[in-house]
Amino acid sequence: MTDADLNQLRAVCANAEVKTESGRTYVFLPRLVMPPGREPSAVDALLCLGEHSGYTTRLFVAEQIKGKGANWSQHTVLGRSWWVCSFNNVPADLRPIQILDSHLEAFRGRPRQD
Repeated sequence: MTDADLNQLRAVCANAEVKTESGRTYVFLPRLVMPPGREPSAVDALLCLGEHSGYTTRLFVAEQIKGKGANWSQHTVLGRSWWVCSFNNVPADLRPIQILDSHLEAFRGRPRQD
């Protein structure tokens, strides 16, 4: 991940920071603001920039987003419990900000444009 990539994520989440575990790169996004009308409105999140548990990329959240996402499962990453919904095929070769935006589609409630 480049400094420019991290700066783009910090424009969305000021305290974004890169973390690694088991050869995977994650971006910790404390108090990431969810799309309007979602509850909770902000949640700690962890963006996985590569394959995880059979998915091309993943967005883990500290709490389930009420009424959005499907097939929620719980994982332990970086020593913390996280929730993730079933949302696949967000390519790892996108810029990190594009990966994040694509995953947030699961919580916006409109179909993703591939």
